[in-house]
Parts: sequence; structure tokens; C-alpha cells
Amino acid sequence: MSTLADRVYRGLLLVLPSDVRREFGDDMVQLFRDHRRAIGARPMRQAGLWFDAARDVLSQAADARRRPPDRFAPTRLRYPMSAFISDVRQSCRLVRRYPALSIVAIATLALGLGINTAIFSVVDAVLWRSLPYPDPQALMLVWEKRPTEGVMTNPVSAADYLDWRARNTVFEHTAAFFSTEVTLTGNGEPAEIGAGIVSWEFFAVLGVRPAHGRSFQLRDEEFGQGRVVILTHRIWTTRFNRDPQMIGRTISINSTPWTVIGVLPSDFVFVDPTLDFWAPLGLVGPGAAPSRVAHNFEVYARLKPGVSYAQALDAMDRLGRDLEAEHPDANRGHGAHVTPLQEHYVEPIRASLILLAAGVGLVLLIACVNVASLMLARAASRHREMAVRSALGASRGRLAAQTLVESLTLAGAGGVAGIGVAFVALRALPIVMPERLSIVGLDDLSIDPRMLFFAAILTVATGLLFGVIPALHASRPALAGVLNAGGRGPAGVRRRVRQALVVAEVAVASLALVGAGLVLRSFANLTSRPLGFTAEQRLTVMVSPPRARYPSAAAQRDLLNRVEARLASVPGVSAVGSVNLLPLTGFDSRTGIGIEGREPVPDEPPVRMHPRVVTPTYFQTMEIPILKGRQFADADAAGAEPVVIINETAAKRFLPGQDPIGRRVRFGGDETWRTIVGVAGDVRHWGLLRPVNPTLYWPHAQAN
Repeated sequence: MSTLADRVYRGLLLVLPSDVRREFGDDMVQLFRDHRRAIGARPMRQAGLWFDAARDVLSQAADARRRPPDRFAPTRLRYPMSAFISDVRQSCRLVRRYPALSIVAIATLALGLGINTAIFSVVDAVLWRSLPYPDPQALMLVWEKRPTEGVMTNPVSAADYLDWRARNTVFEHTAAFFSTEVTLTGNGEPAEIGAGIVSWEFFAVLGVRPAHGRSFQLRDEEFGQGRVVILTHRIWTTRFNRDPQMIGRTISINSTPWTVIGVLPSDFVFVDPTLDFWAPLGLVGPGAAPSRVAHNFEVYARLKPGVSYAQALDAMDRLGRDLEAEHPDANRGHGAHVTPLQEHYVEPIRASLILLAAGVGLVLLIACVNVASLMLARAASRHREMAVRSALGASRGRLAAQTLVESLTLAGAGGVAGIGVAFVALRALPIVMPERLSIVGLDDLSIDPRMLFFAAILTVATGLLFGVIPALHASRPALAGVLNAGGRGPAGVRRRVRQALVVAEVAVASLALVGAGLVLRSFANLTSRPLGFTAEQRLTVMVSPPRARYPSAAAQRDLLNRVEARLASVPGVSAVGSVNLLPLTGFDSRTGIGIEGREPVPDEPPVRMHPRVVTPTYFQTMEIPILKGRQFADADAAGAEPVVIINETAAKRFLPGQDPIGRRVRFGGDETWRTIVGVAGDVRHWGLLRPVNPTLYWPHAQAN
């Protein structure tokens, strides 16, 4: 039944040529009626519909009168800017006309595009950008290698480092490094601060100069030359309020005065972001010679100009062999190994990042298939509109272009929303990334031009990807069927297209699920490995007695005993124990061990173990089983018989088929024999993926 609105619209159609009205007038009225029903009785939407209808009819009238008589003949595809602008406006109207579908599509694309953009930023920073130091390709790490043990990146002894520094021919600067915790007093509440202890060339290796004051000098390494410290810009700002008179000022570290000689620039970054104090490593001077059996240091080096990595590797390998020949007792089986700094920190996670990028790429592909399905569903409801446009002379290319612009408009809206998703993801990703990647500046990732360019390219590619199938479908409207049915017959999406989309989505989703399942299975297998101790309901606290207040070993032992007693008296605490190096923290030490009655075997590496200093209740507190013998007791005091406990791996490796209880061992360079009184279960101190190393425990009361 014709309504007033239908009659008014028919009057508007009088501007069209008479032959066009006769052939398509009824279909256009029916299409207009369908649109009015779809938007409901909302005055503003109705007014907008009338405005759009009038503009479309006037545009079609002008085109029809300019078109040659054979208006159905194929024409060359032309797509002027005016047509593009018109299609963009039409796309915006469709967003308003189908709000639910548009919101779902935009949200789906925003998640896919945003996460992919964020992951691109991480991949770009970690895998493609250089380290934030001058000439970063020249930065190397030099390790002690033990090929017979399968170890290529072992910490270095002080004596070996000094020999490397004096005798190498390929490095411009070398520096030894280790980290520790110190207590800062004064200027507020006492605080535990991370400290980097380095040889004097450390900042020269990195190519970093203090923003204020000076760097370390060779004389700072000498014992008795005073205590000096360099501050990071962060602690200078937060703890000392950017005091301009900081250089030369004395601060209290571990209750000992230290003189501030420099402040690092604000853009300085290091692999361990918690280090705010930098102090010189005392290596030379009067006293005992540097140890060759205690391996505690990482060594950083900068190549000389014109020296390649291969040349450095070869030169240090030869130097390592020379030192092995000169010091056969301590360096048997040792060598020197060089790795590029960036490769060392990035290579272990390269595969994980690529896998992560592939995973989020599959998520975006699934999103594209979903949005393509939504676009086809919307196309099914617009079959009459496309048929009328085709009947009025629109070419297949023109219809496909209009649909592609609609897809690109949706993709553009999703891309803009995806920038917000990427911003949130960039704030969260550094939390879950390995801490050592702070050296590449993950904490400072932001929305920069590179990221925006990638997001724009990805948005356009995504719009074309999910828009191509709806565009092809829209370019082939079932004109005869629709018009013969009086504009009332539904034109469905082709069955094969729907089936292909479903198959594609199931295939991609299955691939993603298989990958996720394999990762979860690997994670489950990894977490099912026993740690060797109980981590649940265990709390830790760091105790660092300042030497100025507790100068002797006896005073430090007394302090630790009192701390343990106080903690044990807290309600709910069932056991308290102490160790100098907590499991899974990354801190470690290693030393040579002599076993009574076990003579060195030619071509066999020396006996080395990883020492741990513990209190008698440590094994009970951590629930580390004693497999044989006994655990430490209060009777194992300073004046009592020296005793140790070894782990199961040490017993199997160095005393196979023998009863280790009662055997005696001693540390390299120490004449004191210590009796093995127990064998403890293995602890995965180095992580779930690393093998258990030989470990030796000795009581805190007998530690030097």
C-alpha cells in the first residue's frame, strides 16, 4: 500500500529520465521503503535518509542525462576523487545504518591491529635496532669457555681478566663487572640499592661519559685509594633531588663514606636496570694476588677500529691456550670465548619473539575472516541496492571499488582504535618481557612514526584482505533475479564463498590452537620438573650487614643469628634459614675444589663446584632432602671440625660408586680440609631449563 512518503519519493524520481523511471522506479521506491523501515521512526535519522535520497536521485539524474544512449555498454574504469569522497560518505552512512555490525567489526579489527602493532614495536626494538651505545657492533662479551664440559659462557676469574686486559691485541678497552646490593643511609630512610662493581674502563667500553663529574680512572682500582662512586641520573633525581653540588659530596653506603665523582646521563641504560650505584673494582695493590680459581666476573670489551669479530675470536682463543699452558693447575680445560653483546642478550629470545609475532598474525588473519563474513552478511541485505545501482549503469569495477572503500573505512576506524590498544599493550609488555631486555629500551617504547607507519600499512592491507571477497560478490549482483522478483526476493551470499570462509577460519584457528597447545604442553612439562626445593609459602629478605658496623665475621654471624631468631618468633613462621645465593636469582659463584685421595687425571677438567654458605636450618626451611648423612647442626661452629655437604650431582660426578660421607675436600688455594657429612638433593638453582651443577654447602659459622 502506497504511503505519503512513497508518493513524495515517486515525485522526487520525476527528475530522472522517463525510461529510467519506467524500468527501475518501482525497485527504487521499494529500496527507499526498506531503508525507512530499517531506521525506524527516529526524526533525525529520517531527515538524514531524505537528504541522502534526494542527493542520490539528483546525482543519478545528472549522470543519466550525460550518459550515451547505450548506457549498458561496458565503460573504462574511472575512479575520480569525487567518487572516492562519495564512497567514503556512503561508508560512514552504512556504519550508522548497521551500528551493531560496525561496532563488532571495528572492535575485532582494533584488537588484531593493536596487538600486531605493539608486537611489531617490540620486535623492531629487540631484533632490528642497535643497542643504545656508540658503535654498538664493536661491543663484545668475553667469557671463560670449557668445551669439554659444554660450557662456553662461564664467569671469569680476576687473574684471567687481568691477563686478558694486559695481553690482548684486539680490544680497545676491557672491563670486569659484577653486581651486588648495598645499603644507602642518610637522605631519608635506609634503602637497599643495586650496585655495579666494575673495573675502571667500564664506561669507556660502553662509550658513555658522565653528564656531571668524571668517570673512573686507573688509580681508582688500587686498594687504599679512597672510595668513589658514580650515580645514575635516576637516583640522583629521586634520592638527592638533582643536587647541583653532588660532585664531591660524601654519602654513606654500608655505613662507610663514599665520595660521589660523577652522575650518568639520563639516557644511560644497562642490562640490569636496578643498578643505581657504580663503584670501582679493587684489583691491584698490596695484599693477596688476584684469584685464578674464583670465577665471579663478566667481562665487557670494545673492539679496536678495523678489528672484526672473527679476528677477536681467534686472538682470544690463542690467548686462552697460552694461559692454559702457563697455569695448568688452575686453567686446565679453560679457554676464552667472545660473543657480540647484542647477540648474547637478544639471541635467546629471538625464536620466542618470532613465534609471538606469528601467533598474533594468525589472530589478525582470523579477525579478517570474521569481518569478511560480516561484510558478506551485510552485502546479502543490500542485494537490491547493488542491483539497482548496476541497472542504472554502475560498472562492476565501480561497485567493487565502493565495497572496497567501505572495507577500508571500517579498517581505518579499527586502525585508529587499534592505536589505543597498542598503547595499552606497550605499557604491559615490558612487565612480561625478560628483565635483561631493558637494555634495548622496552620501558620507553611509545607511539612513534615508525609504529604509525607500520599501523597504517597494516590497516590498509587488512582492509583489502577482508574486503576483496565482499567486493567481488558486490560487483556481480543477481540483477535479473532481483528485478524479476519485484525487488522482494532475498539474494543470499554464494554458498561456495561462505563455505570457503568457514573452512579458512577453521584452518587458521586450528593452526593457532595447535601452536598454543604445543606451547602449553611445553610449559606444563617445564613446570612439572621438580625444583629440588619447595617455593610455595616461602618469603625472602635480603640482609647486608654494613662492614663499618659489623667489621668482623663473628659480628656478622651474630647479627644473622639474631635476625633468624627474631623472624622465627613471628607468629605463623615455622622455619627460618639463610643462604648467601638464593636459587633462581641468577647470582652464582664457582671455585676449584680438591678432593683428598683423588689425583688429577690428564685431559680431565679440574674439579669445580658452586659453593653456598647456609645456616643449619636452611635445608629444613627449603625442604631440600638430605639423601645421605646428616645436615648441619649448631655444633658445626667456628672452632669445630670443618664440614661441608655436597649435592647429588657432585657425588655422582666426582665420587662415582663411592660413599662420599667422611671424604675430605678443600677449596683451591686453601689448606683447610673439610669433611663431607651429607649429600643433599639437587636444586635447580640456574632455572628449569639448565642442568644441575655440582654444589657444595658449607655452614655459615665456619665461613671466612
